[in-house]
Amino acid sequence: ALGRGLARWALPAAPAGAGAGATIRAPAQDWFGFGAREAVLAALRGQDEDRVGFGAPADAVEVRDVLEELTGAQAVVEDGQVVVPCGDPEAATTKAAAYALGWRPAAERHEPGTPLRFVRATP
Repeated sequence: ALGRGLARWALPAAPAGAGAGATIRAPAQDWFGFGAREAVLAALRGQDEDRVGFGAPADAVEVRDVLEELTGAQAVVEDGQVVVPCGDPEAATTKAAAYALGWRPAAERHEPGTPLRFVRATP
């Protein structure tokens, strides 16, 4: 492209520098890696004030599919809720995944041995 009359806004021609390669960082220094770490920790904590960083809630079918994949159990969508039959070892993972997808447990407490029920969280 040829632009005229804009010389005062352009830098003088110079040899090419290091290029985009200069912005590549080691994994431990990658700022976006820290964001991923913080997202995982926020999901495990499950605090309502952190929900905005996860975007809009996923639809019930997507939540069901993800929770089935994580638990190996057959989840169902029932009356707008996602119901997952899972044991206690999977409960923390299941709750964190549902949180990241914009859903929350339907009940404050989960009785061991009973299915987990999730409802869409309101922002």
